[in-house]
Amino acid sequence: FPNNVASIDLSQQSNIYPNPSQGLIRLSHVDVFGRNPDVVVYDMQGKLVYSSLYTQEINLTYLPNGFYSIRVRGESGQATYKIQILH
Repeated sequence: FPNNVASIDLSQQSNIYPNPSQGLIRLSHVDVFGRNPDVVVYDMQGKLVYSSLYTQEINLTYLPNGFYSIRVRGESGQATYKIQILH
């Protein structure tokens, strides 16, 4: 993605839910990112724990309880969210 487009912050136009979550997460208004946005999830130590194109939902049920950073990036921009996994 061109740097100037990917740097547009779309976090106010979309949201991650539910939060806290048991691990199945959805993204509201995914269309603001354009076609086929990618999703990466990091734990609080910065370790990559998930990477995929966005589909209907993000399955993080295998992760232990804790806080995670989710970055969604598409052709229209990107957003970063914090989420809590709580089983």
